[in-house]
Amino acid sequence: MHRGLESKWAGHASHAVLWTKQSFEDDVKIEYEYTRLDSSLAVAVNILYIQATGSGEGPFEADIRRWADQRTVPAMRMYFDHMHTYAISYAAFGKAKDHPDNDYIRARRYLPEASGLDGTALEPLYTRTGLFKTGVPHRITVIKRGRTLTMDIRGPNKTLLCRWENTVLPPITEGRIGLRHMATRGARYRDFRISTPCGGDLRSRP
Repeated sequence: MHRGLESKWAGHASHAVLWTKQSFEDDVKIEYEYTRLDSSLAVAVNILYIQATGSGEGPFEADIRRWADQRTVPAMRMYFDHMHTYAISYAAFGKAKDHPDNDYIRARRYLPEASGLDGTALEPLYTRTGLFKTGVPHRITVIKRGRTLTMDIRGPNKTLLCRWENTVLPPITEGRIGLRHMATRGARYRDFRISTPCGGDLRSRP
């Protein structure tokens, strides 16, 4: 997915979310190359959704494609209010016109039909990573194994391994993989690959 440089904020309709057609069960490994193309410091993020399903209440069926028409405008609240999923935000900033070094990486376990984002954050929060400079490719590998999430980020001058343990909130066991690309963010994604367990190891499906 590629959005243009410095795309403008024009309401929630200016965001984009791309989902896999396939749903994945149990452990997963997600690999791709991410290159940031913008230099925006707006309060907007890139998000990787890991194994998303609907809350199962009302029209929000477990199969999220069955209520895709309700996400024609991909407002964030439709996701954290009505989906079970892990969500990792990265190349993100906490406030408008922030310093370019004040980025953060945060993982959440959404709790649908509850109280928004309250209580969804997984510790720790990674800040001032020194990663995701404009025009610099980074290889990202995310593994969800049981209740553990890891995110390995490799750039030409720095690597970072992030790790989160979901010790309290309900586990995530199946669902689709998604990429959210918010307005003001321009990026290039390449070589996207998802692997699932085979004989106890995470291996790519044919």
